Amino acid sequence: MAYLTKDHFEYLATWKDKKYDSSDTDHIQAFQKLKDSYIFIGEWADEVQKRLSKGKKERAKIIRNPAIQNVFQGYQWAKIYPNESFTELAYTVGIDAELGFEIKIDTVGLGTDETPENKKDKKRKKYEEIRGVKSNSSIVSILPSTDGLEMDMEKLVQWTIDEFEKFSPTYQEICQKLGLYMSNDTPPDNKKEPVKHALNQILYGPAGTGKTYNTINYALSILDGRNIND
Repeated sequence: MAYLTKDHFEYLATWKDKKYDSSDTDHIQAFQKLKDSYIFIGEWADEVQKRLSKGKKERAKIIRNPAIQNVFQGYQWAKIYPNESFTELAYTVGIDAELGFEIKIDTVGLGTDETPENKKDKKRKKYEEIRGVKSNSSIVSILPSTDGLEMDMEKLVQWTIDEFEKFSPTYQEICQKLGLYMSNDTPPDNKKEPVKHALNQILYGPAGTGKTYNTINYALSILDGRNIND
């Protein structure tokens, strides 16, 4: 099992926003040290994912790169999907150079707080309205690094699960507010009651006017519970 130390947070803070030089020995050492912390985050996230998915063999999603676009990041994270159909919303567990251990519900691939408003996805804007100010949000929890480092993995995972259960609105409620639905679902507002058809319908008319053709259409509409004209 991987372990996180005070040094990892110090490296996060020291190297944050610095451009990575792969030819520099100090940069290489920092890169490796910060990459090691991703091992811990991956194990943490996988354990939480296992608990949320009731023991199913599903793994959290994580990009183990301390220097995205060759710039050292001050935040490392992993994404946990309670439902793989909702790929635009996830639980996130991670460590922040300034905040410590941070867990939250966050969007995926829809932009960030730093994305210009004119380029931000509408669902991201709605999410930020739901979340409110990050430092005082009911779907974000912070654990100071000094407190988190005193926990073993089991206690950290339990803290994470307990905090997730306190989140309001819940993951499912946020999915609904953002209009996220499973691929085989129809949004509730668009669901229609099955059409009830009259029995013993008789189609009549001269030969060649389409009685046989329309009989098939009527039969299919009855089976599908829809109007013949849909």
